[in-house]
Amino acid sequence: MVIDEKELIQDLYPIMTEQVKKDFCDGLFDDHLLTLSNMSSGLTRKTSLTESELLEVWVKYRIYRQVQKFYAKQPEMFSGFRKVNGKENIKKVLDLGGLFVSFQYGSHRFIPLEIRANAEEGDQSLYRVIDGATHNEERQDKEWNEIYMDNNVDECIPGEVSSDKRLSSLMAGKDSLYFHLDGDAGYEEGADPVLVNFLGNRIKTPGSILRLAVKLHKPVCFLLAEQDEQGRAVLTAYEPLWLHDKNLEDTMQMFYTIFEEQLMNQPELWKKWDQPRKNWAKIKHKQKKSDPEIDVLNRWGTYGLNIQSGEIYQIASS
Repeated sequence: MVIDEKELIQDLYPIMTEQVKKDFCDGLFDDHLLTLSNMSSGLTRKTSLTESELLEVWVKYRIYRQVQKFYAKQPEMFSGFRKVNGKENIKKVLDLGGLFVSFQYGSHRFIPLEIRANAEEGDQSLYRVIDGATHNEERQDKEWNEIYMDNNVDECIPGEVSSDKRLSSLMAGKDSLYFHLDGDAGYEEGADPVLVNFLGNRIKTPGSILRLAVKLHKPVCFLLAEQDEQGRAVLTAYEPLWLHDKNLEDTMQMFYTIFEEQLMNQPELWKKWDQPRKNWAKIKHKQKKSDPEIDVLNRWGTYGLNIQSGEIYQIASS
């Protein structure tokens, strides 16, 4: 049995709307205050959303996170990707053993399963390259561990990507790797950074994973899970690329640009609004609780947020 995700979201909408109203009266928990700040800062740099429109995105984001938590416990309830654009691109990379990259957006957790569903019999494993914190978090989802095992989806937790012998060995053979560009793996001290423009900021990316593909002459396929107009999951796999050192930054910028364009259409589908990049949220000087710049307080009244600007203020004690 599977669920109608659109119907579930519609059922949750009035419940979450009331919950958000209650939260604004009682004060937001710090993680919600920071997430809303990041969302406001990122979106208002690129769009002209009103405060009510931002709050609508916030409600939809909260709902979608609840839906994903539901799938975390009962993944068999996911109805699957209604459409997969570029299946032939997935097969090309699997045949050669290469690198799949994506963002934690939409039904991203099901992407490795869809990749393996396109594998020919005898193809080797797909390895998810993740950080230790993600591994520890996902260990609680026993159903997912079994599903990954049944579908030859393993994981690799590297130290430094560029010098991890196991990672190099896997990619050198016919195994393929799957990597989140917005995860916490792949950032290495001392390595030349690969910088891109994203949501009005110049940010550092985990470029070492692309450098590994260059070193081992492996193709890179960018995938993105989206939703169609009916709210059904859709996956797009772009044409595989063979990279060289001179076009790393341009290629990474292309991935982030494609993602940002989609993000502006459906911002509520991105998991990582809760993980701020540098300078997305700045703690400003002290203000009084009644200051007109402050729209909502945290639960303890120690910090306040201006929703339109995304600025967080420390609240004066007196």
